[in-house]
Amino acid sequence: MQDVIIVGGGLTGLLVAREVAKEGFKVKVFEEDLEIGRPEKCDGLVSLRALRELGFTGNEKFIKNKIKKASIFSPDGFELCIDSEKQEVVVIDRSLFDKEIARQATDYGAEINLGSKVQIIEEDKVKIKGEVIKGKYIVDARGCKALVNYRREGVILAGKYEIYGKWFERDKVEYWGDFKLSSKGKIIFSRRCCRPNKTYHCWRNLYWGCRSPIGFKMYN
Repeated sequence: MQDVIIVGGGLTGLLVAREVAKEGFKVKVFEEDLEIGRPEKCDGLVSLRALRELGFTGNEKFIKNKIKKASIFSPDGFELCIDSEKQEVVVIDRSLFDKEIARQATDYGAEINLGSKVQIIEEDKVKIKGEVIKGKYIVDARGCKALVNYRREGVILAGKYEIYGKWFERDKVEYWGDFKLSSKGKIIFSRRCCRPNKTYHCWRNLYWGCRSPIGFKMYN
């Protein structure tokens, strides 16, 4: 019997595996995809402070570049410029980042099983490929994909595009949202859905009950 069984090898599942295995517990992770970090789940904009809290130095290979400024645009074209250099925001390669967390988890003794889709989750066991595996604790870390299977109401479909161009500024982020900006920088949310410029990489937040904000990330 395992001490902890984790269903889902995304960022949350891998971090749980790392921290629990570090304390000497027997941990098994079951991930349905064949490779950690693929397909890429979300954009990698994080703060160096958050990375340091996770035990990183800020000089890892998965850090691509630093963000020094940002612009927030409302649907009516109003722009709010932000100097973000002091915030220490960086762009990370999510695939490499997830792989590094997985490597650390296995170094502490966690066992990661790829291509293993869990069919049934119960209080003290899971069923996979006809085999029942018992554990003292079960962690369901499958994310939004599992929520959609249970309930579609309130879930917003997402589209993600990556566009590469020499005209993009590597140290800048632009965010286009479904809200209005006053001249004083006050954000007023609305129910309108703006239409993003197709030359940018856009995504929709997958939070329950959100108002369909749309954002953009640029690559060079």
